[in-house]
This record gives sequence, C-alpha cells and structure tokens, in this order.
Amino acid sequence: MKWLNAYAVINELAMQKILKKFVKEHFELKDNVIDKNLTAFIKSKEFANRAKLHYAIDDMFTFFAEHFTGNNKAKSKKMLESVGAEMRRKDAILISFFGGASAIMVLFGLFFLFTKSSDGDYDYDIILSSLSTIRFTFMLVYILFACGFAI
Repeated sequence: MKWLNAYAVINELAMQKILKKFVKEHFELKDNVIDKNLTAFIKSKEFANRAKLHYAIDDMFTFFAEHFTGNNKAKSKKMLESVGAEMRRKDAILISFFGGASAIMVLFGLFFLFTKSSDGDYDYDIILSSLSTIRFTFMLVYILFACGFAI
C-alpha cells in the first residue's frame, strides 16, 4: 500500500506537469476555464484522492488477519510491514565503507586544523606546508573509490 501511495503521488505530479506544459504550449491565456476544468478533472480521479487510502490499508490488515494470522491484527501488521525492511548486505557494506572513510578524513582534517604550530620540527613543517596537496589527494582517492563502488 505504501508503494501504491507513492505511485499515486507520482502519477498526480506527472499529470499536473503534463497539464502545465500543455497549457503553456497551446493556450495564450495561462488562467482559463479549460485549464481549471482539466485541473478539477485530475483532482477528481482516484489516484489524486489518497484520503481513502487509510481505509484501504485497514481493510487489507483486517483481511490478512482473518485469513493468515487467526484474527490477530497486531501480528498481521508486523508481518506485512516487515517485508522488504532489511537492507541489502552490499548496500550496508558500501554505506559503512564510505561512512568510515568520511569519518577518517574528517578526523584527519581536524587533527591538522587544531594542532599547534611546530617548534622547529622539520617533518611537521613539511606536512603542514603540503596540507592542501594531501587534502586534494585524499578527496581524489575518495571520489575514485566512490565512483568505482557505485559502478
């Protein structure tokens, strides 16, 4: 039912955009009677009237409860709403990888941002002088990995 509602929203938006483009292309007056009648016609269709969707969802839960869970409506809601809720393993791995990579890059940047200036330490001066190059290299590697995993 959630997908049906999303489909109805997409259809309504598409019809409104089509109507808007039609009026723009074929009418000289942007606000006319035909435009208003077509808008009213779109609003009168079932996909635009989602107020009844709540009742349809309740009817579906009741039907499922009667036939599959022995009139246990709470169990039927749990069974029907849990379908498709799991995240794919591949997506979880990608999210955790890029979340971790982003966190490490932020922590690395914060380390160099909040450390005090050196007291003549040659290695530290080299790192600070090349910080923009390091930041650019990290971003480039991150973008390449992101594109590679996304493809």
